[in-house]
Amino acid sequence: RAPRGVGAALGRRPWRVSIVCTASRRLLHRDQSSCYSAFRCSWAAELRGQVTNRAGQPLSDAWVVLFPRDSRQWHGRSPLLAGVQPDARGEYVFAAVLPSDNYLISAVPGSMIEPQQWHDAATLQMLRARARPIAVDEHRENVLNLQVEPQ
Repeated sequence: RAPRGVGAALGRRPWRVSIVCTASRRLLHRDQSSCYSAFRCSWAAELRGQVTNRAGQPLSDAWVVLFPRDSRQWHGRSPLLAGVQPDARGEYVFAAVLPSDNYLISAVPGSMIEPQQWHDAATLQMLRARARPIAVDEHRENVLNLQVEPQ
């Protein structure tokens, strides 16, 4: 159940609240089983970098996927899942990431996954083998350059 006062503060029933940041700086997120999970929340952080191929050339035909290490949080409504495609210079940006030291990040060729497929638990399991751990901190610049390995 959601803590008392969350629904009233928003003028809604708590089970209708999907995400809310409370005064105690905790993010409440309702998952698919209608249970609430609490995450420490302060300010969103930015994570950016450049994707290149083995030769060091910028790569725009790729996907960069950021996801939690904990596979129980691999569902479409999780605020901890994100995927982006790099621009023409190979640069990617996740503009609003919840600070955490429990992320994995993976860059794969664009032909390897379809748009929005990074929400799928089976896809994330496959990406986990190529992923590297990363901590995203709200108090520092978060830059990580990635290299895409061929399929």
